[in-house]
Amino acid sequence: MLSNAEREKLVLDLYNQGKTVREIAMIARMSFRDIGFILKKGTAENEKESNRQQHQQNSNSVRPLSSSTNIISDKYTEAYKLFHKGKKPLEVAIKLNLGAEEVGKLYREHWNLK
Repeated sequence: MLSNAEREKLVLDLYNQGKTVREIAMIARMSFRDIGFILKKGTAENEKESNRQQHQQNSNSVRPLSSSTNIISDKYTEAYKLFHKGKKPLEVAIKLNLGAEEVGKLYREHWNLK
């Protein structure tokens, strides 16, 4: 019989191997609910660790503003101006050479500011 820690490790390992919850349930002999709880817990722990590492990296390195930062900020400003003029996200993406995800985010921010 596996301990709780061993069961959690087994579930996370199987999930990381690409197994479905149904397959994990059959292999580990656990309910979907218990597997979901473990996956949710594992995901939250990974996010916390990732945030901690990112915060540590950011606090350890002081970066001066570079010209690339200014270029990005100029693109964002230009995007807001274009949205204000009534341009559609597709037109802004093409004009400023921005990706769909980035333009979508800027478009939503524009509406929030409005």
